[in-house]
Amino acid sequence: MRDHILIRTLELAAALDHELRRARTKEAAIVSINAGQSVGRPCSLSGAARAEALKALSSGSTVTQVARALNTSTQTIMRIRNAENAPAMTALKNRFLRICLEIVAPHQSTAWRDDRSA
Repeated sequence: MRDHILIRTLELAAALDHELRRARTKEAAIVSINAGQSVGRPCSLSGAARAEALKALSSGSTVTQVARALNTSTQTIMRIRNAENAPAMTALKNRFLRICLEIVAPHQSTAWRDDRSA
């Protein structure tokens, strides 16, 4: 019985620690987004290299040829191509992420609450 209580206490402490870390991480992400900082891994290609990749793709070069010419992976070139072809989806994804962050930290913004009461 004592072992069971001890194990349960340790489980609760681990769950509390997990929730606190999660909350701190989300708060840091909110502060970064509000400060205009990019969140996540930086781009492996510069803006000029991205434009060069798009130009090469539009002129008929294959993804593999462009990746080799720019010394990067084919996946990077495909991400650039897909992002160029779907800016509306990127805007929709960013809007969704902002709404999720507002729900997680309602003290940052209460706009979503006003929409529900109407």
